[in-house]
Formats: sequence, C-alpha cells, structure tokens
Amino acid sequence: MKKILKLIPLLAVMLVSLAVPMGGHALDFGDFAGDSDWGDSRDSDDDRDSDSRSDRNSKRRSKRDKKTSHSSSPSAGADADPKASAVFLLVITALSVALYGGMSKYSKMRRRRRAQNRAVKQNNDRQQKAALRNIGSFTREDPSFSAEDFRKKLAWLYVEFQRAWQAKDLTPVRHYLTDAYYSQMDAQLDVYRKNNQTNHVDNIKVISTEISGWNKEGGQYTIIARITARITDYVTDDTTGSIVRGSNAKEKILTYEWTLARTSDVTTSRSAGTTEQICPHCGAVLTLNRSGVCDYCGAVVISGSFDWAVRNIKGISQKTL
Repeated sequence: MKKILKLIPLLAVMLVSLAVPMGGHALDFGDFAGDSDWGDSRDSDDDRDSDSRSDRNSKRRSKRDKKTSHSSSPSAGADADPKASAVFLLVITALSVALYGGMSKYSKMRRRRRAQNRAVKQNNDRQQKAALRNIGSFTREDPSFSAEDFRKKLAWLYVEFQRAWQAKDLTPVRHYLTDAYYSQMDAQLDVYRKNNQTNHVDNIKVISTEISGWNKEGGQYTIIARITARITDYVTDDTTGSIVRGSNAKEKILTYEWTLARTSDVTTSRSAGTTEQICPHCGAVLTLNRSGVCDYCGAVVISGSFDWAVRNIKGISQKTL
C-alpha cells in the first residue's frame, strides 16, 4: 500500500502530460517539473499555429454567416485547451497534495508503531538479560556442566551450521535446532534451492564465544551466548557458477546472539564428548534423519529434550574488512 501511495504523484504527472495537447515537439519527461519547463514554448507554438490557420481560412470565413464563422474559429479552440489543461492540472495537483499528505501521515504512524514495537522488544530483552544468572552458578543445577566445554561446543556448532547451510541440507545438525527454528531455517534454504543458488560461507574462523548467562523458564533451561566469527560470504548461481551477491574476496566479522534451550530434567552427559550425542531411547551415538528420527532405533527425538538446542540466532553487528 505504501509503495502505491508513493507512485500517486508520479501517476498524476503522467496524466497531466497526456492531457496537455502536444504540438510539433514532445516534452522531455526526464526534465518535467511543472509549468516553468514547458509553458512558454508551448504557448509560442500555439500562437504560430493559430495565426497560420487564421490566414489560410480568412477567405472561407467571408463566405459563411457570422454564426458559422464564430463557431469554427480556430482561436476559440486554442483558448479552450490551455484553460481545460490548467484546470485539470490544478485538480490533479490538489489531489496529489492531499494524497501525499495522507501518505506522509501514514508513514509517520508506521514509523511510530515500529519505534514502539522496537522499544517494547528492547525492554523485554533488557529484562531477560537482567534476569540472567551467572553461568558459574549453573553447576548447582547441573553438576557435570562445563562452561569451557560449552563454549567449545558453540564454536563447533557454528562451523557445522555454516557447512550445512552451504550444502542446503540441515539434516546433519537437525537435532541441534528446536523444531520451530529448524522449520524457519529450512524454509529460508528452500528459497535458495528453488532459485538454484548457493550461499557460500568460506574461510570460517570463530574468534570468540562468550556465555552471557542462564535462566530457567517454566520447564526449560535457557542459555544466552555471543559468538563472533570471521567469514567470507557470497551467493553463486548453481548453473553458471557466477557470483550474484556478495564477494569471495572480502571478509566479514560478524557477532551473533544465540539462545539455546534444554528441558530442565536433563543433565549434561560427558560419555559422548562435546560433538557427539547419545540417543536417549537406545543409547546409540545419535544420527538423525530429516524427520528427527534416530537411524538406529527409529525413535523420534525431540530437539531440546536431551541436549541443548538453538532456539534463535540474532545478528548483533557486521563489519566488512
């Protein structure tokens, strides 16, 4: 709707240009800005045309009666067209001004609403962060938890996520994503699949991982962490191999905020190390298919019910080197 409203003044100008009678030259629409650009030249051309037509028809008018000569006078038509055009221009201008004012008011309302929503979200984020507890205290809830191991796992997950993203297949990291977030990310990847494009993420280097804190929400533990990484990010066409967006020569430094969740009745198990997980149903090293089913026993494994799963990733900052 907003885009349509922005086009109204342009449409009005186009209508006016079509309504004004054209003479021996065309208006340069690229320079069109109102009467000052075309009024004088149009008037002088009309006068020359009117005079020449009057000379040619003077003998014919002498043979007609007064009423006929008056009604067929070319000067009458010449006077009527500019007046009609001027009235039409005034009407369109008035409508454009009114609509433009309405558009401006609507834009201000939208900006105000977005600002309010942003303020509410920022306030919620501040409250959430204020309620976070120091990660050192989490061992009282989970004695086997290691902040150092967790940071290493975050760095490993970041690399694995990027590899899966480039491969356009999230199956290898399916059980590290909540169901809702997996669906969201897979839908975004589906756009690349349909467009036959690949988002390349090369030269990955995790610079730092920091744990902001933890909290307990209902029956879930939540951990907030920040990851800063250095990558090369660009998109290619699968058919031609040409780059359609980004650059394979420029590196970026990005900082993300990750939110991870796990059910509160699960504790850390060191038996499978940092990068492997055990199926809670059969005890085998966990390998899930796209449906979230253990390949060994066929049990459905719900993300977050046995290990930390990423619930959301938010970009914090981005710098191109």
